[in-house]
Amino acid sequence: MSHYRAYPAYKDSGVEWLGKVPSHWEIAPLWSVYRPVKRTGFTKEPLLSVYRDYGVVLKASRDDNHNRASDDLDPYQLVEPGQLVTNKMKTWQGSIAVSELRGIVSPAYFVYEPIRNVIGRFIHHLMRCRPYIIGYMSVSKGIRVGQWDLDPDHFRTFPVLFPPKEEQEWIVKALDRETARIDALISKKTEFIELLAKKRQALITHAVTKGLNPDVRMKDSGVEWIGEVPEHWSVQPIKYLACIGNGSTPNKDNGKYWENGTFPWLTSGCVNLDEVICAEQYVTEAALMSQSGMVEIPRLQAKRRLYMSLCDVIG
Repeated sequence: MSHYRAYPAYKDSGVEWLGKVPSHWEIAPLWSVYRPVKRTGFTKEPLLSVYRDYGVVLKASRDDNHNRASDDLDPYQLVEPGQLVTNKMKTWQGSIAVSELRGIVSPAYFVYEPIRNVIGRFIHHLMRCRPYIIGYMSVSKGIRVGQWDLDPDHFRTFPVLFPPKEEQEWIVKALDRETARIDALISKKTEFIELLAKKRQALITHAVTKGLNPDVRMKDSGVEWIGEVPEHWSVQPIKYLACIGNGSTPNKDNGKYWENGTFPWLTSGCVNLDEVICAEQYVTEAALMSQSGMVEIPRLQAKRRLYMSLCDVIG
């Protein structure tokens, strides 16, 4: 937003975390703009949530909200469009917004209704901007960071900035336009990244199942989900290529097991991933011989060569 022109004069807001503001803007305490309201018993209304990134949304519209609603919705609070809503345990993270929806929220939320003429979208952007987040952090308290509560007595004294009404409308339009443009760019970039990820996976799959020579003669692998493979490749059950069993990690303090090792060592955490992982650690022949069930070093050496070739193919 740095391309917007500065105002000709500024004044001290009187609040450290807010700093200076345009000199012609009004500053009023929150209690003179909003008052707390608590209306319960509206159990048929849809459940709402306040998100740091999205504001007030229908709880059912998100699949990443794992907080289970109470079986008794009677204590839940009614929220009307234009009311300010904040999750008191997450206000310091940005979970505060002016609602455009009607519904009910948790009894742990704070709900405020305007008592003077305000432009809700301006207040929405104002109360969610970075300096205000810092302000919420300064007055939130709790034993653990994840459970800091916003102090309502401090919150009610928070300064609310009031540019002239026309200027508020201009700011709202500019912000909505710019944020929509940024959201569109993010969406396009996300789609592009997803396409690149699919292309990368397709490239790896083709290299390890079809090879790199497009002119090579192919044969049926005999496995439906693999399809054809290069004619000169062999297809064998994995039991002929790997010893599968339980073992233990060679002693890390024993240098003869790890120094100048040539056999790739993969942990169970590596092989449980959804992609091929090239080893970062290698063990010696002595380490393999020390583990139960490790036999026939020549075969293991052949497996090592196959593994290293595979890592070379996928880069």
